[in-house]
Amino acid sequence: DLIRESIPTVRGVCAGVEPPVLRMLGSVNQQAAGSRMGMRTNAADESKTRDPRLGEVLARLIEAYHPEAIYLFGSYARGDMGPDSDYDIIVVVSDDAPPERRRSRLAYERLWGTGIAADILVWTRTRFDNRLRLSAALPATVIREGKLLYAA
Repeated sequence: DLIRESIPTVRGVCAGVEPPVLRMLGSVNQQAAGSRMGMRTNAADESKTRDPRLGEVLARLIEAYHPEAIYLFGSYARGDMGPDSDYDIIVVVSDDAPPERRRSRLAYERLWGTGIAADILVWTRTRFDNRLRLSAALPATVIREGKLLYAA
C-alpha cells in the first residue's frame, strides 16, 4: 500500500530528507509547480516544513484521508506564528472520496491526544478548484499566501 509505505517518508521530509514517492514543498518539482500557481517557494518556506509536529500532523492526515493535496496557511505559512498559534490546514480530497473522508471530524479524531493544535478544513477537489477564480475566496488566498505541503 503506497500510503502506508509513505508515512515514514513524510516524517523524513519534515526532517529534511527528500522522499522518492512523495513531493513536498522544497523539492524542485513542487517549487516549479508552486511558482506556476503563485505559491511562495523559497528556502525559508522549506525550513518551516521541518517542524516535527507538523510532520506528525501530515503523516496522520495522509493516512486518514489519502488526499490529493494538503496546504498550510495562516500564521505558520507566513512565518509570523506566536506561542498560541495553531496550524491552519486545508486537506483536498477527491470528489469521489467516501463521506467520512470529506469531513474534518476524522482529522480531529486522528490528532486526538497529540497535544497539537490545528484547524483543519476538508474540501473536495472540485469545490477547491471552483473557488480559485474568486480572489477573496479561501482557496485563492491559500494558493497565494500558503504552502503546499503534500501532493499525491
